[in-house]
Amino acid sequence: LVFLLSACSLPDGTPSGDPCVQGNWVMPTGDLDILMATLVPLPNLRVTAGELLMSFDSEAFSYLSYGFILHIDMDEEQWMEATASFENTGTFFASEGEITFSSVGSESEISSWTGYDHGETITVPGSGPQLTFTLPGTTTYRCSDEYLELDSPHPTLGTIVYLFTRRP
Repeated sequence: LVFLLSACSLPDGTPSGDPCVQGNWVMPTGDLDILMATLVPLPNLRVTAGELLMSFDSEAFSYLSYGFILHIDMDEEQWMEATASFENTGTFFASEGEITFSSVGSESEISSWTGYDHGETITVPGSGPQLTFTLPGTTTYRCSDEYLELDSPHPTLGTIVYLFTRRP
């Protein structure tokens, strides 16, 4: 998931925005699994571990995962796994239900896919499925003390909601 957007300030040059979005937010494994199943049209794709994190500090944001496990079942005793890690950083502006991000740095990596066949580890030929996560530059959001929801239009599914909970 990659945010590409532009930063804003008040006319006098001071930072502005909704203080509600400030702080740390997390999308736990179960919600990430549902999101991936919705976004990625690969049969039997699951997220078995890991989470997505969003952090807002004044005008800066970080959107990242230190690694979540992607798991694709082939049948009961055959599957593939890889670890997806990424970090996007930049600036943001949030006000009146709209948030805009400016990405100034982005790194992502999906490890090589490892196959498992009837209890034995095998090398998966080629690079295996690669995934890219994107969100719009400017999007609507809803924020409370407990939840942050970001809307993302999808070309065939309508609007997808990314749901984060506040992390202390």
